[in-house]
Amino acid sequence: MTTTLIHAARALTPSTEINDAGILIREDVVEAIGPRVGLSLPAGAREIRAIGKTAIPGFVDVHIHGAGGHDVMEGSREAMAAVTKTVARHGTTALVATTVTASPEDTLRSVAGISKYITEQHQTNDPRAEVLGIHFEGPFISAVRRGVHPLEWVKLPSAELLEKFLQVAAGNAQILTIAPELTGAIPCIDAARKAGLVVALGHTDATYEQARAGIAHGARHAVHVYNAMRPFSHRDTGVIGAVLTSPEVTAELIADGVHVDEAAMKLLLQAKGAGGVILISDGISATGMPDGKYMLGTFEVTVSG
Repeated sequence: MTTTLIHAARALTPSTEINDAGILIREDVVEAIGPRVGLSLPAGAREIRAIGKTAIPGFVDVHIHGAGGHDVMEGSREAMAAVTKTVARHGTTALVATTVTASPEDTLRSVAGISKYITEQHQTNDPRAEVLGIHFEGPFISAVRRGVHPLEWVKLPSAELLEKFLQVAAGNAQILTIAPELTGAIPCIDAARKAGLVVALGHTDATYEQARAGIAHGARHAVHVYNAMRPFSHRDTGVIGAVLTSPEVTAELIADGVHVDEAAMKLLLQAKGAGGVILISDGISATGMPDGKYMLGTFEVTVSG
């Protein structure tokens, strides 16, 4: 039985900050955490002195497309390994592999590959993030608010097409992004909820009333709030107004200081509370890589600066 005690300058837990912290790990399980002075070093255990470091729980990224030069849409073991190893080096220990709008055939092929990887991922001891499931971002999104998603593959929501995706996902589907204002959205939301998915409002031009209708049918999440959404105004609050005033809806936030203004981030946090906001990367294959040309699904992206 391997036992390790990490001595860090501080440790952050979901509820507190511990200075001069000790973290006792036995057989890969955190057994105790508290002030180092209060923890004894078990016989045969090793102590790692990280005096100048802060220890935090691993990040869980529920919206990420790729990293390390690879995109999850590649669906291969090599691509998924590159993604999970890269994000692990930056502190992410689990993720939900996020697709991008593509042809149904490409999506089905990608999902099949991701699902296969998920079933086999624990066969290696290499340090890498765990893939918790699949997030379908597209194709049931607004053409007006599609962002970089290719218009040619944007589709009206279809419970039948969703069922094909779910069959290939083989129980690994976790999140569905959908624009609730589109024709067919409500039956698709109902089907997704029946299948156990978290339904997310995103890439949407929904009015407040249309967004609230989606929430009434079980939508409980909002994708990268503010981005690729109908703008908020005092006479037309839209989907953002619905998200801000619906405590049952969690809100993704890209808090990189580029995608969302600081004041808007503060507004979201004050409206939802810290427990209602989920930080995401929305990272692509360029994550952890130098400037260059990278793929997002089937199209090329140039990263510079």
